[in-house]
Amino acid sequence: MKQIILFLMIPFIGFSQHTRKVFVETGISTFKPFVKEERVFGNADYQYSANLKNTYKTTSGFFVKCGIEILPKTEKKFSITVPLSLGYKEFNKKRETEGWAYGCFSSFNGIERSQISSKSASVMFGPKFNFNIEKIIIYTAININADLFFQNTETSEYKSINSETYSYSKFSQPYINDFVISSSLQFGLDYKISSRWALGLSTDCYFFNFNPIIHRDKLNTNLFNIGYGKQSLFICSGIRAGYAF
Repeated sequence: MKQIILFLMIPFIGFSQHTRKVFVETGISTFKPFVKEERVFGNADYQYSANLKNTYKTTSGFFVKCGIEILPKTEKKFSITVPLSLGYKEFNKKRETEGWAYGCFSSFNGIERSQISSKSASVMFGPKFNFNIEKIIIYTAININADLFFQNTETSEYKSINSETYSYSKFSQPYINDFVISSSLQFGLDYKISSRWALGLSTDCYFFNFNPIIHRDKLNTNLFNIGYGKQSLFICSGIRAGYAF
């Protein structure tokens, strides 16, 4: 443990006051499923008959993060830094189920629209590769994300074939739901508006999830598996501002 703490402190040791940079990023988080539709049919062996169509929709949310980065004292165009940041993210997912299903203890005949919203507190760090072109910095980074999920909300609306509509919501208590470690690939650019201030754009794409730690649910695939057990992409895109001191 002591070695890990010393490793994380290396970027903050031995630099002058003018090499540190704090930054803030905020924008839209987007959940984009690769599979838009799928069919579900019944199984006679389990006395279950169905013909359902599930539609997975692209859904947006919100994210914000702030952090610190050490800028090396060099005139070279290429440099490597290791930013460390804390953040908040929303994971929103929408699904529409249409068709019919009949079993021993339940039946379904209509359309159900549901939305699942999860919130997480995050710690992010990883190597960032910077290329300087006068006042513009183009960069890419490989981030390790530790997400602590602390709230989950599910809202559904069911409309039966006879036009009756039922709505219900399910909220979790404000406790820790799960802890997930994932990796993401970030692209962006910063424009130096002065010797200290910079404004820019950033996009962070999540591509690999490790198995959840608390629930220990083994994923059918770790690559591009962000929701529904199906391959999907989670993207955080927005603006950023940085201040060097």
